[in-house]
Amino acid sequence: MSSENNIFELSNEQKKAVRDLLDKGKKDVPVFYEEGVSESFYVPVEGGEIRVFHYKPEKPTVKKPFVFVSGFFSPPQIWKDFHIPNHNTTEYYFIESREKKSSRIERGRKANFKIDQLAKDIKVVLEHIEIDKRKYNIAGSSYGGAMILQGLINNYFNPDVSILYDPIIRWDYAKFLTYVINPITPPFVLGIIRMILAHTFLPDPKNVTQRDKILIFIKEAEPWKFRKSSMHIRDFNIINELPKIKNNVVICHGPADNLHKSEEYYHYVKSIPNCKLLITGVSDEEREHFFGIIANIFSSFEDIDSIPPPLKIFEIPLD
Repeated sequence: MSSENNIFELSNEQKKAVRDLLDKGKKDVPVFYEEGVSESFYVPVEGGEIRVFHYKPEKPTVKKPFVFVSGFFSPPQIWKDFHIPNHNTTEYYFIESREKKSSRIERGRKANFKIDQLAKDIKVVLEHIEIDKRKYNIAGSSYGGAMILQGLINNYFNPDVSILYDPIIRWDYAKFLTYVINPITPPFVLGIIRMILAHTFLPDPKNVTQRDKILIFIKEAEPWKFRKSSMHIRDFNIINELPKIKNNVVICHGPADNLHKSEEYYHYVKSIPNCKLLITGVSDEEREHFFGIIANIFSSFEDIDSIPPPLKIFEIPLD
């Protein structure tokens, strides 16, 4: 796999392009989830309600809106820098999926946190805000990207372009936690020991930024939702379903870590008929900001069937 690993290393020219885009987009902006910056509302879904943020500048300067879905238990504060390039330029919706602390899901045996239900929730939100009647893009990170892929596989929605940052394709992490500890541990006990478990199962404890983000995820997680969700995600695997996707998909990858491995993404992208691959090896501290830039650039084009010029330098050929 050495040749494939090399293509995921940024060249000096690509590093300069990353720096130019990040420096160009630097500005002081308010936090998007604060009152008065975005509108927040709840959308009824099966078994409860989920929260959605809607940011709309007075005079958007880009062509079309986008919808964003964050990763597993990822709270809005993790994504505050995502808003930087979109402030005063782009209309977008930030969907907090049902495993998040903000959701109002009825607790009980029937509470459903399986990937297909999460994808159906996205469908319901898109119909509720009537964005499905307009031209729009959809973006997602990690497990949020998994929800979007599941929705594309089952034709739940049809965005112009799906832009996915390191989407999870299969769950292959902390099996002992999800198969052994969670099923036998009551939620209130998980609430007490969850930080200990988080430190035990950190994918890369030396990665300080990623470690701190994961600890925020766990701290923000509601114990019963965490227990149920982690049990429902443990068998998640859509590798063999990827060829069913007919929509335009762009997968952004980098930097690699134990949950998002470069060599796997190369093969995932080749499995999706209309998929392109971008290498985005920015630092963990700037990942959310850079993904916000990518989403903003794609929304700047009303119709596009290829990678926009500012991002073309990051495309990896699949032949």
